[in-house]
Amino acid sequence: MGATRISGPLAFAGWLVAMALAASPVQADDGVGRTAMSAPIPIGILGDSDSHSYQDALLSTTRFGRFRPVTYQWPEALARMRPRQLDLGEWGERGTRRSVAELMDRIGLGGRFPRKQDYLHNLAFAGATCGSLMGYDGRLARRMAATMDRDPAKWRPGGVVIIALGVNDFGHADSLDLLAENPAAPQVQGKIASCLEQIRQAVALIRTSYPATRFVLVGILGDVDDPSNLARWRSARAIRNINAGFDVFDNGLKAIAAADPRIAFAPLRPWFVQHWGSRDEQGQPNYKSVAVGDFVVSHSAGDDPRNCLTGDEHSGVVWNALWAQALVALMNAKFDLGVVPISDAEVAEFLRPAVEASRRADSGG
Repeated sequence: MGATRISGPLAFAGWLVAMALAASPVQADDGVGRTAMSAPIPIGILGDSDSHSYQDALLSTTRFGRFRPVTYQWPEALARMRPRQLDLGEWGERGTRRSVAELMDRIGLGGRFPRKQDYLHNLAFAGATCGSLMGYDGRLARRMAATMDRDPAKWRPGGVVIIALGVNDFGHADSLDLLAENPAAPQVQGKIASCLEQIRQAVALIRTSYPATRFVLVGILGDVDDPSNLARWRSARAIRNINAGFDVFDNGLKAIAAADPRIAFAPLRPWFVQHWGSRDEQGQPNYKSVAVGDFVVSHSAGDDPRNCLTGDEHSGVVWNALWAQALVALMNAKFDLGVVPISDAEVAEFLRPAVEASRRADSGG
């Protein structure tokens, strides 16, 4: 199958703009910032390992092998491609053991958990679930509000908080097995209902102190397309049922967004399908590749950037650069942020070190 190619500015992000309820023109810009006088827009992130920055040396110094220096998560891509317009907070080492963070919460000091290196506003951590938004394991919403309290003048005009959770609740193989048999499986749909309620509560909690906050709610993808799972769920019925089960979550997020002009829904499954394809109508693998210039990225797993997934089957650097591009397009369309769109040429330039590292590896360098 041929490779999907970047064919013009925002070619991969354009469809996401159409998902916004009200598209607005991009404001004039001086080429390096939102406008000459505008402050950067603060961006907060509540998520799991699909959002936790890859360059966190406390998490690992060996992950991604020789390609570690050029492998970035999508928040890192956003921060590098739009540093003067999007403010993810300073990079640094912060956080404590959970018990210490809980004690700090009780005495009003705003604890953080776990210990990690990341941007100040990125509270995502590996293993987080929807329950981490409000519950003991993370209290992400409360800690996001506490982080905003460090500089309320920055956040009160209306920052953006991106919530990307759910895969650790109902996106892994055990849940997919149940959905494949019955999209209404109560063991899974109960988790989906709980996730949606936790997200509603998190939005309400942050809005209590920062009512102008805007939110992006990211849809579910799950592990059905992971290369390690391609021998499973190989029937039209199984794939249809899994998608129907996931639709309950995505439709719930869509309803939350439809009721509030300051909330956007970012559907992940159709975005992935547009880029790398999916299984066919019979559940058989029917994937394609993406080409950035003459660099082809296949639907495969491995630490080399030519794979869309890393060796441990998390989003690869090309995936993350393109998703960052799409998020900027969506936020502009929905919230009229006026951020300069990330062009295909900028994506290619951002990925140049990764492409060069891959080619050096090919040549034995």
